[in-house]
Amino acid sequence: LVSHRRGETGAMFFWSVPFWYFFEAYNLVIKNWYYVFGLHSDLAEGIFGWLAFASVLPACFFHAEFLKATGLWGNLRSTPLHLTPVINALLSVLGVACLVLPLVIPRYAFWLVWGALLILPDLYNLRRGFPSLLQDLVLGKPGRILRLLLSGAWAGLVWESFNYWARGKWIYTVPGLEHWKLFEMPLLG
Repeated sequence: LVSHRRGETGAMFFWSVPFWYFFEAYNLVIKNWYYVFGLHSDLAEGIFGWLAFASVLPACFFHAEFLKATGLWGNLRSTPLHLTPVINALLSVLGVACLVLPLVIPRYAFWLVWGALLILPDLYNLRRGFPSLLQDLVLGKPGRILRLLLSGAWAGLVWESFNYWARGKWIYTVPGLEHWKLFEMPLLG
C-alpha cells in the first residue's frame, strides 16, 4: 500500500469489485451461497458490499507478495510445460466451458465458474506477452502459482473464520459438500 506500486494497488481495489460481482451474478443461477441478516438499507448494503468486494483481490495478492518476500518457492523449478497449439485450443474450449456450463447445468458444473476468470484471461495475457501463469509453467517456474493458491487459502481461511462467528453472513449450499466444512466454507473451497 505504501510502495512505488500504489497505482497498481488502487487498480486492484477497483477491479476487485466487478471481479467479485461476476461470481455474485453467476450465483443467481448456481445458488451456492446466500446471505442472512443483511443491513436494512439498500444504500448501506451497497456501500458495505462494494467495500467488502474491493478487498478480495488486494487481500489475496497481499498474502502472495508476503510469501514472495519470504522467498517461498522462489527458486522452485518444474518440468516446463510444452504448450502446443492443441493444448492451447483445449484450454480455450475449457475456458468457454467454464463460462457456459455453470449456467446450463448448474447442479453439476457450478465448480467450473471458478476457472472462468482464470483460464481465458490468462490465455489472453500469454498471447499478448503480458505476465501469465501459463507462461510461468512454460518456463518451469510454478512458484507464483503455488504462492497464489496458498495466499487464496490463507485469505479465505481468515474471511471464513470471521464469517463463521458473524450474525450477518453468507451460508454455502454447495451440492455434495454440505457436511464437509471448515467454518462455513465447504472444505474443497
